[in-house]
Amino acid sequence: MQITRPVREWLPAQLKLTGWEAVAPFAEELLTSSWKGFTDFYQWLRRLNELEAAISEEAAWSFIR
Repeated sequence: MQITRPVREWLPAQLKLTGWEAVAPFAEELLTSSWKGFTDFYQWLRRLNELEAAISEEAAWSFIR
């Protein structure tokens, strides 16, 4: 069975989440962003989801290794 990684839309494809220093700029961007409507909120949620997924994936791989 071949598992393909989802394509990142916001985070760089080769981003290595080695610690808070790698996550902080993206978390800060999410914290300081403002919404002007539902579309902005939806995009914010998608970015938050992508960041959470990347962090979860890195945590899972570090447990496996």
